Amino acid sequence: MELLGVTIKNRYKVYDHIGAGAVANVYLTRDLDSNRIAALKVIHPHLLGNGRFLERFGREARIMQQFRSDYIVEIWDCGVEQDVNFIVLEFVQGFSLAHVIKQRGALPWQEALDLARQVASGLQEAEALQIVHRDVKPANILVDYRGRAKLADFGIAQSLVHTGTTQTGVLGTPTYISPEQANGEEVDIRSDIYSLGATIFEMLTGDTLYAGDSPIAVVMKHLRAPIPKPSERQEDVPASVDEIVIRCLAKKVGDRYRPHELITTLNMLIGQKPAASAPSKWYQEIASTSESSPAALVGSPAFLISAAGARYALSRQGSGLVGRRSGDSNPEVDLSSEPGSQYVSRRHAIIRYDGQRWLVRCHPKASNATVVNGKALRPAETMALADRDMLQFGEVALTFRLGRA
Repeated sequence: MELLGVTIKNRYKVYDHIGAGAVANVYLTRDLDSNRIAALKVIHPHLLGNGRFLERFGREARIMQQFRSDYIVEIWDCGVEQDVNFIVLEFVQGFSLAHVIKQRGALPWQEALDLARQVASGLQEAEALQIVHRDVKPANILVDYRGRAKLADFGIAQSLVHTGTTQTGVLGTPTYISPEQANGEEVDIRSDIYSLGATIFEMLTGDTLYAGDSPIAVVMKHLRAPIPKPSERQEDVPASVDEIVIRCLAKKVGDRYRPHELITTLNMLIGQKPAASAPSKWYQEIASTSESSPAALVGSPAFLISAAGARYALSRQGSGLVGRRSGDSNPEVDLSSEPGSQYVSRRHAIIRYDGQRWLVRCHPKASNATVVNGKALRPAETMALADRDMLQFGEVALTFRLGRA
């Protein structure tokens, strides 16, 4: 079923396909009730007859609905409509930590530990609900454009309350799996701490903790190999950081941190850090150099795309006027043919490129609002745009896209 332009549950309008995993496609959507942007996760059609995957999908929805957190991606709704099994999730404007490491290599140790502290805070909240994630890894950690980390994808998570602690079979990712999880033994939150330790090691060095010729070979190293120090690969990593990583990666469960202990240790080492209010420098660098990232090339072509698929090209040299053709008004982006265009002013907004980024502002003569990601711009306000931002001119909603020809 083609979902672009479709409204799910008479509420979630689908605007763009933004990703895919082994189990589901992910779309950019707008909640018509609240006008907020969300991610819509839809199970692949060929898996609808697979009870195992349907159960996994439902488990993720049930588990994530328990969280209201700064450190865990929130789920806002879920259901089934016309064979579409869906979850509505918080949309994180950013990258996976795996992509950040791929683009940047080893991170400064202070930055790596700050991200680790945020993930540990998410694990502390999971522990309070007696939930073990069981697949903590860079690909399941999203980092937004201000450098804030959120733990995602609880598809194989386990509730110790409802299912008991013994898992059936071995689930997880070999590169980050704890020894006890690899052995099919009982797991608790300290298994996730081990996986976080492997993730911290990768952030500090740019390399995975262990490598091998096969997944089994990697798993065997988690069980038996000595724990390498990050400083052996990155000499600027302090001994105190080595100690933290080694304790996270202790082979014996009882020798590892619990989340609150790790957070306390990290706070003592790097101090408290206020939340950033502006895009991080690294985010801008990745967004301007990475073709495969969620935010495409900043210097590449820009478009506004309607839910029906109409594309409006934006010129770096043009007027940038968005509006409705009428009389002496000849906008570069003419929305006259869009449903609801009667509420678009002849001169509604200006979108222009300043040499580094795309900016939007209301036109002084606009009679209706310009809305970006659910926030109405003030008359004199200018806002920088990022790939997949949702814009609304009067009653016409469009997606801002970079790098799409």
